[in-house]
Amino acid sequence: MSTTVQRSQHIWKAVDWTDFMYPVLFISRMSYVGTDRYPRWISAAEVEEIKRAVNIPVITVGRYTEPQFAELMVKEGRADLVAFGRQSLADPAMPKKAQEERLEDMTPCIACLQGCVANMYAGNPVCCLTNPFLGHEAEPLEKAEEPKKVMVIGGGVAGLSAAFIAKERGHEVTLYEAGDVLGGNMRLAAYPPGKGDITNMIRSYIHRCQKDGVKIVMNCEVTPELIKEEKPDSVIIATGSKTLILPIEGIDNPAIIHGSDLWMAREQQAKKFSLSAVEWLDARQLHSLASRSMM
Repeated sequence: MSTTVQRSQHIWKAVDWTDFMYPVLFISRMSYVGTDRYPRWISAAEVEEIKRAVNIPVITVGRYTEPQFAELMVKEGRADLVAFGRQSLADPAMPKKAQEERLEDMTPCIACLQGCVANMYAGNPVCCLTNPFLGHEAEPLEKAEEPKKVMVIGGGVAGLSAAFIAKERGHEVTLYEAGDVLGGNMRLAAYPPGKGDITNMIRSYIHRCQKDGVKIVMNCEVTPELIKEEKPDSVIIATGSKTLILPIEGIDNPAIIHGSDLWMAREQQAKKFSLSAVEWLDARQLHSLASRSMM
């Protein structure tokens, strides 16, 4: 029997539950980062053991970002209730969307910790990387008084977000991406093992653009001539960031491969290594996919 279960049994037996209006055990584990070591549904196995060891309701929480798995936990009697923490920040309407079988419309939590837990402990307003509307629910998007023709340059998450927001305000929006894949640098950030959840943010933004009717043009580098030809009323430039290169002696050595270039496998110099950039990237992707399939 695990230490967690033993402690739960001890609490259950030691506490006079008649003093409580709603006697319940709330099970959580203090892990916030979605990695291979700490996958989604991190406490599922422990909760199932605890549920069998006590006779009071058990609530679990911890990276339950898929409502279908949470529902399965309750249906199979492995927990009495599943709580959603950060996922509720990413998408407060998630339970309603699940009930209506609109999971593709769900904005996912990607366990990035870029605005929630740290801000909460610091007493600062909580924000969310995937949900820019968090904290502004009382400020709905207003329809534009005069619809405009909007050109968005860049298909990363910033460009995608700008595109669907402009479209939902009533503008005619076309997004241009110079490459053949959307997602920008966030797509690169999803390559390392354990970071695959980041792709869910990209997927949800692409879906929202498609659902809203944003026109997406791929493999098209925007030039001044194209802008003159299209004659947009507004241009939103979201071409992304560039790699921060520190002023270190020797940093311009061609044998040095920057992270973004390595992930994209663009630098021919990487072939000097015993494992080429392409082979290394493929191996890491396979490891990441295998890790996610076991979660």
